[in-house]
Amino acid sequence: MSEDSKSLETSAPPAAPAKVWKRRPRYSGRNPRKFYEKYKELNPERYGGDVEKILASGKTPAGMHRSIMVDEILTVLAPQPGEIAVDGTLGYGGHARAILERLQPGGRLIGLDVDPLELPRTEERLRAAGFGPDAFTAHRSNFAGLPQVLAKEGLAGADMILADLGVSSMQLDNPARGFTYKESGPLDMRMNPSRGEPASKFLEHVSE
Repeated sequence: MSEDSKSLETSAPPAAPAKVWKRRPRYSGRNPRKFYEKYKELNPERYGGDVEKILASGKTPAGMHRSIMVDEILTVLAPQPGEIAVDGTLGYGGHARAILERLQPGGRLIGLDVDPLELPRTEERLRAAGFGPDAFTAHRSNFAGLPQVLAKEGLAGADMILADLGVSSMQLDNPARGFTYKESGPLDMRMNPSRGEPASKFLEHVSE
């Protein structure tokens, strides 16, 4: 064997290992029951048809939130192109998207939400819907921090403000967030898990 052929043989990259197919864990019964087993509902981008069927049946897919009274809110707020709106409880972004569509062209919506887990997902969702930074900005803040947010945006006020107070399906469905009674999970109940203490710790020292 020549030196050249030896060099080629030793410098050849090793063959890639065969890909091992990982089977999805089985769940008991015909349909998944637990939050983490709902792989189709938790991945709406991959299973759009299945999610549409769930919505058509009048149910809310796991981890998703369906905004209420959208038409009524649009009627009351009456957003017009070029105006500035504030959604003080951005949540899943359903109300924000409906308002943003009415504000274009030239309008802006400032979104606030205290949940550090859901806020980036909603921002990504609205960006994918075509709303860039010139039309929509998101801030991690409680609605009570609106004056500071407006100052940061260089705004003296807004044409309309919406605050849909309360928790959403994203918090209630996920047992890890500690809001649900449907499944076992840590007793947390914090909208912002990075601040304060979980409810379990609070109960250890609070009096009757």
